[in-house]
Amino acid sequence: QEARRLASVASSPERRRDLEEIAEICDWVPENPARTFREAVQSFWFTHLVIQIESNGLSISPGRFDQYMYPFLKADLAVGKLGKEKALEILGCLWIKFNEILKVRDEATTKQSGGYPMYQNLIVGGQTPEGLDATNDLTYLCLETAARMRLPQPSFSIRYHSGCPREFLLKSSELVQVGIGFPAMYNDEVIIPAMLASGVSM
Repeated sequence: QEARRLASVASSPERRRDLEEIAEICDWVPENPARTFREAVQSFWFTHLVIQIESNGLSISPGRFDQYMYPFLKADLAVGKLGKEKALEILGCLWIKFNEILKVRDEATTKQSGGYPMYQNLIVGGQTPEGLDATNDLTYLCLETAARMRLPQPSFSIRYHSGCPREFLLKSSELVQVGIGFPAMYNDEVIIPAMLASGVSM
């Protein structure tokens, strides 16, 4: 409703169309299955936000975002519905939304925690359930978004292993050079066996 109200007073046709599309997307998801990458991101955000509001918790994380969101991006790219720059714009908007979630803490906790982190960890890369490399186009777009946005949220991590593409490791290293403290790096070849030894199923 708010998007439609803003569309009615928008100063440019482009902005009006964008707001009307926002209204249509919000009418559709998450009640109905997402049909596009933009709808999928909006559906993800509504769900993530509701969990944050209902639980009032920390560390409510997107997890392996590049795995469950990639089919929507892949489908849009295949039919030309979406280009790289538009996908990056959508992701950049999502990164901004992550930073709107905040807990106000007392001074001592704020100093101990280095500010107001919410520990919303988004992780990319790693392996498929079959042990194959899991990097995809969205993996690289997330790395690029983190480098472009330079924001404290989401907490950004990668999973690496001996079968990772060299490009993935180089892009991850370039993100390190940005100096924002991301990505955290997790070694599948150590962590997966350790979890199996602790009784977690493959």
